[in-house]
Amino acid sequence: MGKKNKGKKGNPNKKQREKNKGRRNLDQIAWKTEFFKLSQQLRPFNLHIREITGDGNCLFRAISDQLTGEESAHEIYRNMAVEFMIENRPDFEPFIEDDKKFDEYIANMRKLSVWGGNLEIQALSLALAVNIKIHMLGQPIWEVRNHDDSVKTIHLSYHDGDHYNSVRLIGDDTHEPARSIPDVLRTVKSLEQATDETWNDAVEYASLILYEENKNLIKRVLIERFHEAPSIDAINEFHGSLINDVAQAKKFGFTREETKEEVKEPEPPKLQEKKSKKSLALGMKPAKLPSNNEKCWCGSNKKYKACCKASDSFRESEPEKIIEKLETLQI
Repeated sequence: MGKKNKGKKGNPNKKQREKNKGRRNLDQIAWKTEFFKLSQQLRPFNLHIREITGDGNCLFRAISDQLTGEESAHEIYRNMAVEFMIENRPDFEPFIEDDKKFDEYIANMRKLSVWGGNLEIQALSLALAVNIKIHMLGQPIWEVRNHDDSVKTIHLSYHDGDHYNSVRLIGDDTHEPARSIPDVLRTVKSLEQATDETWNDAVEYASLILYEENKNLIKRVLIERFHEAPSIDAINEFHGSLINDVAQAKKFGFTREETKEEVKEPEPPKLQEKKSKKSLALGMKPAKLPSNNEKCWCGSNKKYKACCKASDSFRESEPEKIIEKLETLQI
């Protein structure tokens, strides 16, 4: 069965899952943030997340997508996991959680919409003769490895302690079984490509949490406030201000047809000077930043919160922080 304690870190018990589910329902921004950050983490390695229906069958749906290209076979894989555990009861019974009896656990797991976890992942790895890799935000890949490299490896993502999705190569958007993903994952994107994608992520995410479909407007608002592609954390921090920015942009008649190439009136000299100072300051941020009401470090004599705080939150762009190789932790 492997190391039970390690496995539990990535897959909480039922009570914890119910707690997480409730938190997700109450905090959609946190949920969207986690999803976008994990998507950003995977993209430089040529991977993307295929979203799976969240109805309690997500583990089995994600495995079905990996092996068949469709979610619809989830009940088959659920039953396969249950039957394998029954046939190999001595290997699974000691690991039943919450002081449940084995037969009670099995009877419950047969029901649709009951969440699968570590035991079901282990059972399906053995029953299907596959290795399983699970991607999580900010952690090494968790690998359930019961076989050598000659067998298929399927890739899942695990979100916020309560949901599984399917992970595929970018461009693998068919309804066929997932294409093989290289065993060693290294970056495949240049920094320039990654920066472009950071902008796309910023616009997509801001559009989502601001409930604004006009992405030209969103990008213009982000450029005016941040000057460079902001991180997701920066967008969250300035969420309220961005709502006002969008309202103001609409008030002054921004339209979908306007683009960044349109001719603009020259900026006042003082504003140009301010932007120039900020540009010169990029890359020179001090190790210790001032507090909100202290003078800004850029020399503008303004309070930090009214000056460079916004840009500091994304000054080191996320693509530059991305590691070049994803490590794997076997469990």
